[in-house]
Amino acid sequence: MKELFDPAKRKVRSLHILDSSAGLYALYLKPASALPGFDADFDKPLYIGKADGAGGLARRCHFKGGTRNHSPRKSLAALLEKELGLQIRAFRNRTDNSFKTWGLERDSEIALDRWMHANLLLSVVPTLHAAVLEKLLIREWAPPLNLTDCHQSAGHLTVSRLRGEIERRARVISPN
Repeated sequence: MKELFDPAKRKVRSLHILDSSAGLYALYLKPASALPGFDADFDKPLYIGKADGAGGLARRCHFKGGTRNHSPRKSLAALLEKELGLQIRAFRNRTDNSFKTWGLERDSEIALDRWMHANLLLSVVPTLHAAVLEKLLIREWAPPLNLTDCHQSAGHLTVSRLRGEIERRARVISPN
């Protein structure tokens, strides 16, 4: 799995050819980029994830829309909400209209996509053992956007707090 952490393997999203293969991926901050509230460590991943379901790596690398179902996008949105002027959207259950989760309005999804493409690098490694390896690597590296399966630093707690604040606000937002 050394490949996942090899600086030579980190590329902008558009240079990766992703398919439905299972695998691991890591998001890194580009040199000269910044994430509010974090001291940049360009050698450590911001997030480690697995792609072992339908769509594989092509579906799970988070660079296009869909914040409501993607933990690293939610964490980035929480950190960048004010800087990018992101607008939160509540999603409700169809059966009883109760709160289900939150995401971003369409224009805000696009703004987050742009920020990610401009500021993040992606590293991928195809593997059939993604689920097992992901947990081990998260425990070892404790990336700040992985909010489970590792020691929770002050950065992790900040991200969790910001996400919780957004969820509380989203619960009172009317669905569009």
